[in-house]
Amino acid sequence: MTSFKDRVFVITGATGSIGHPVTTALLAQGARVVGGYLTQTERATELLSHAGPERLSMVQADVRAPD
Repeated sequence: MTSFKDRVFVITGATGSIGHPVTTALLAQGARVVGGYLTQTERATELLSHAGPERLSMVQADVRAPD
């Protein structure tokens, strides 16, 4: 099995229905994550409080395609 310890992953939609469990699983395997979110500030804060700033950075940004 591949080790994710100290590898860095960027997850857009880290607070969403797919991104949240992916982010949680990567953190549980020792990865560092930069997580993006748009509106779910409470869920982003919850993730950050569990992982800590040394393992997780959360960025509020709109990464959708421009109109």
